[in-house]
Amino acid sequence: MNKRSFLGYVLLCVLMLGFSSCGDEEKALSDCNQLLELTNKYVEASEAYANNPNLTNCNAFRQAGEDWIDFAEENPCGTTTDLQIEEVRDDIDSLDCTI
Repeated sequence: MNKRSFLGYVLLCVLMLGFSSCGDEEKALSDCNQLLELTNKYVEASEAYANNPNLTNCNAFRQAGEDWIDFAEENPCGTTTDLQIEEVRDDIDSLDCTI
């Protein structure tokens, strides 16, 4: 997935997340805020790696993706789908951090 399509995808997901509900409103808001924070970290790490593909940025990108996946799997609220999780996992698995 290229950077532009991923960012568009993330924006769409965030917008859809804002219009969804997870049941308990306080937990939903907390979970959605944390997922948004992890999404931002993942996007920032992917941009840093795209702009400067070195070992440090690769490892940071991989870790941000793993953090996002772990949270999304444990807190399946909003519009986060198994397909989205698999797409992030595929991106992370395709990284070659042996630069």
